[in-house]
Amino acid sequence: GNYKTSTSMDLDFEGNLMNRFDAGLILGTEVQLKNKFFLQARYSLGLLNIDTSDDDEAVIYNSGLVFSIGKLF
Repeated sequence: GNYKTSTSMDLDFEGNLMNRFDAGLILGTEVQLKNKFFLQARYSLGLLNIDTSDDDEAVIYNSGLVFSIGKLF
């Protein structure tokens, strides 16, 4: 089966373990309320494997989820 794991580590661009270039897609939505407040949600999906190590099984993609609340003036 497919197994997913999550790992945290310091980035090492100098040791050429990760590519500095990445490309991705951002999807989002916004709701404006009557009292000039708004709510936003965005998801960022990395499209390129940024791992440059010799390990064929190592795959690293950037992704992120952002929620925002604000007021229009």
